[in-house]
Amino acid sequence: MAGFVVYAQGPSGGGGGIPFYDNVNELAPNSRINRIIIAAQERVQCIHIFTVDEQDLGQHGICGGNFDVFTLPDNDFITSVTGVSGDRVESIEFETWLGACARFGGPGGFKNYEFHAPPGLEIFGFFGRSGDEIDAIGVYMRLHVD
Repeated sequence: MAGFVVYAQGPSGGGGGIPFYDNVNELAPNSRINRIIIAAQERVQCIHIFTVDEQDLGQHGICGGNFDVFTLPDNDFITSVTGVSGDRVESIEFETWLGACARFGGPGGFKNYEFHAPPGLEIFGFFGRSGDEIDAIGVYMRLHVD
């Protein structure tokens, strides 16, 4: 482990697909998410995470077709991930410390999920279940390091 404590919240969603885990134990203490590639229409098909030092934390689901990119400045970090799930993750929304927000996915689902980093913590990775789409999503948090 790279010298920081990891907390996990979740996952929320269904039981399909196979488990995935971002390899957060390999990250440098000051590395953080700066780019998220999302493929989403009625549901979230894919999430692909990159860090400020260009580490690829992995692609989960299938990122074919249209996708969006949510880019964070180097001095920003994710503080909450919310959305709606059902048997799969229907929507996902990211909010950052500097107030940026991005929402992806459709209007379906029946269960709201909310993962909020308490003050002093940041969301820096994901885990869950995926196949053709994101079946379930959870977050890893750690102490924020400048």
